[in-house]
Amino acid sequence: MIQNIFKIALATSLIAACSSKPKDVATQTEKEKQADPSAQVSMEAKQLAAENESQILTEISFRKGSAELSPLSRQKLEKLLKSVQNQGEIEQIRVISWADKAYPTKEVRELSDDQKKLADERNHSIQTYLMTKDKRIPVEAVNMAVRPSTLNNLWGSPDSRIKKSLESLGLTNVGSQAKASQAIIMVELD
Repeated sequence: MIQNIFKIALATSLIAACSSKPKDVATQTEKEKQADPSAQVSMEAKQLAAENESQILTEISFRKGSAELSPLSRQKLEKLLKSVQNQGEIEQIRVISWADKAYPTKEVRELSDDQKKLADERNHSIQTYLMTKDKRIPVEAVNMAVRPSTLNNLWGSPDSRIKKSLESLGLTNVGSQAKASQAIIMVELD
């Protein structure tokens, strides 16, 4: 008898838990995400930003094969720029774009020319959009379809440091598609 009551209570609590208001929670977090561009950013991107002394960042996604900014991506970039307005002068904005394939491995050092070009076009789309808002904004682009050269690794170029940081965060592992078709935009203030 007690076992049956326990089973009924367990089943009832499971049903109640499943039927609770996950939509309200999702809606609340969506509202929070819309209010703060960094709320939609992955933990790895936040770690990369912290390593580069940036607290203002966002991530955007691209349709496969496209470098066109979606309305949502434009909205995120607008919110990013608005969030900076009262915080100081922009020293630099870093745009880090992936192609539709993951970062090349040490064994396969290069992606196809089409993939390199796609990541460049994505960087250019973001740069152009940002420059239409303020031509004085210095924008540095990082193409995640290209591994840094040995010389860049030796000299520790900013491009190379970003890529090494992303490797250490696991965003460039073999077979990882974590950031394919995406871009990270970080703002560094004076």
